[in-house]
Amino acid sequence: MFNIARLPRAGCDVFSSVPSANSPAARTVICTIRDWFYAIDVVDKEQRPLPPGDIETKIVHVVADAGSRLRA
Repeated sequence: MFNIARLPRAGCDVFSSVPSANSPAARTVICTIRDWFYAIDVVDKEQRPLPPGDIETKIVHVVADAGSRLRA
């Protein structure tokens, strides 16, 4: 969460490094639904945060896509 990941290592897990604000990795949120991974952009081309409603719409589309995959 929050731009880091826990990486498994022998004896003890470690945290990944935090990406810089200019990194493409810092502009997306990764959603996992039933072992499918989706990258959702949360900033626009000018590096401004998207409105919450736009992000919510993207999440709704991701959930719908996962649902359609399950029905197939």
